[in-house]
Amino acid sequence: MTNFKSTFFGLILASCLLSPVAVKAVGLQVTPSEINIQSQSGQPASAEILVKNPSPEVGLFEVYPDDFENMIFPSPASFLLESGESRSVLVKTQFREAGIFKTNLSVVSKPLSDSSLNALGGLKIPISIEIKKPANQNLASLFSWFGQNEKELVGLLAFVGILLFLFIVFRSLFKKNQLS
Repeated sequence: MTNFKSTFFGLILASCLLSPVAVKAVGLQVTPSEINIQSQSGQPASAEILVKNPSPEVGLFEVYPDDFENMIFPSPASFLLESGESRSVLVKTQFREAGIFKTNLSVVSKPLSDSSLNALGGLKIPISIEIKKPANQNLASLFSWFGQNEKELVGLLAFVGILLFLFIVFRSLFKKNQLS
């Protein structure tokens, strides 16, 4: 009898573990599969992705960068999609420093149903942002130095003015000596 009980409970336990549990998940498709952006420092740039809900469920979708949250802005960052529906998401960037910045753009979906076992679906889209220095970066930094150092600027302008004055005086004296 004990052998029968252990076999019976073993079968019940196995059937509980192997029986399908109702778990709902919302699928997603994102194109393109990677994002490459090029810009100049301080200039905004953007790229566009298309998010699609291929599942039969209505889903809530969220888009966010894994890093550089203060410089990469998806819009909209959160939205609903019906079954088969798609939505364009604009990914705006603005970096102040030159360099190559790499991270992932996470796209996560979850069903809106009240089921206690909801599975999240998600993708990570590699994003590479190349920021170059503008050609006039050195001139801009020179002007910013002048804006911060007014006394030095006044001194420099006075020095250039004196040199210009001396050049004109010596030039006129030289011309007078040549004429006489």
